[in-house]
Amino acid sequence: MEALGEVCRSYEVDGIELDFLRAPVYFPPTIEGRTVGGEHIGLMNDLLQQIRRTTEEEGLRRGRPILLAARCPSDVELSLSVGLDVETWLREGLINILIIGRFVQFTMPVKPLIDLAHRYDVPAYPMVANCGYKNRGGGLQPNGAPFLPNSADPLRY
Repeated sequence: MEALGEVCRSYEVDGIELDFLRAPVYFPPTIEGRTVGGEHIGLMNDLLQQIRRTTEEEGLRRGRPILLAARCPSDVELSLSVGLDVETWLREGLINILIIGRFVQFTMPVKPLIDLAHRYDVPAYPMVANCGYKNRGGGLQPNGAPFLPNSADPLRY
């Protein structure tokens, strides 16, 4: 928490992005291929509350908010299975922006998570990347087309 506080104090950051998909193994059961328990989910929720407190305190001190974004799996149950209680984060106002997935497949059902975020007035940005796909000259914009009918907020590339 000290490092986060130092970043917030030392730099004019607009926000912090927590990438929970970089290496989504946070607790021992996950290493063994098991679902985590409630105590693990509680620990992660406590961490998010501490991070939110830190960003809010520093935002008040400098007179400008520090937004908090979280990148999570595209499925609520999958998130819970590794200790990420996205719905609680949304309900308690712990995050300002939800980024869905890492390299979202274009057929992946993201609408349920978009709807959940919108229920709590939090924008949801599906993460679209064409890593591993040959770009045939059309650029990135057409790749986001499958998400447009899902009422996604702007896409995250």
